[in-house]
Amino acid sequence: MIRREPTLISKVIWAIYVLIFFGVFTAASVAVLAPMRFQGDDPEEVLACQRNLERLQNAVMLYAEVNDGRLPGKDWVKALLTVEPDPTVYSCPRQRRVNPKSSGYALNEKLLGQKLHDLAPNQIVFFDADQTEMGAIGDPKDYPLPGRHRAGAFNNVVYSSGSARATPAK
Repeated sequence: MIRREPTLISKVIWAIYVLIFFGVFTAASVAVLAPMRFQGDDPEEVLACQRNLERLQNAVMLYAEVNDGRLPGKDWVKALLTVEPDPTVYSCPRQRRVNPKSSGYALNEKLLGQKLHDLAPNQIVFFDADQTEMGAIGDPKDYPLPGRHRAGAFNNVVYSSGSARATPAK
């Protein structure tokens, strides 16, 4: 039996078939897997959460200005409503979508009633919390796992400097 060398045309046709197969396979994989990977993730929702946390931090600053430099105590929601009356600011948009009556934010328990000038600039003030009730107080290590944002990889926090950031949920 004589074996013939493939012609240039047959090699090109074979290469085209391979490229088409891998192109279709890649497109199908992306179409199936991408929605699963990013299900429920809305970049606007993540940014809205960070804006809410920044507004809560601003409310703490305003509250402290009129309260002898002290941060609010255990009833922080009631205290801050005097300077930030918008009720949507007090809950994470993602958490609110899961349960409209929940919050998902907590005030750092170590800061209750402290003087504003005693805070370090990198001190976490509010954070996405594992607790979901309105007015929660807790340790910043008590965050939800998996995270609340970016496909469970991150939670948002706001620092005493006023900067809100997504932090890895570990």
